[in-house]
Amino acid sequence: MAIQPVDVGLLKNHRLRRVLESRLLGRVAQNALVYSLLILVVEETGSSVHTAILLCAFTLPGIVLGHSSGAAADILQMVYRRLKCRDTRRWRRRSTRTGDPPVT
Repeated sequence: MAIQPVDVGLLKNHRLRRVLESRLLGRVAQNALVYSLLILVVEETGSSVHTAILLCAFTLPGIVLGHSSGAAADILQMVYRRLKCRDTRRWRRRSTRTGDPPVT
């Protein structure tokens, strides 16, 4: 799959590039931490059970909480948009009654 010019154009956006770079560096740092802890656990204990417990401690919270947190974020965003839309309509009605210019 070839890279299209449109895909490269997104990277010209300075803010988006910064977000992507920070996420990449964060993931590299987290993976380096997990790998170093894995090596430390294997050297100290020599037990595969302890290694499995360490890996589960790092992966299970993301698996268990990831989907529910994403759903909650989507629901809260919809609620916020509805409340904002309702308040905007209320302000427009109020400003037309008082003769003030409508809020845009």
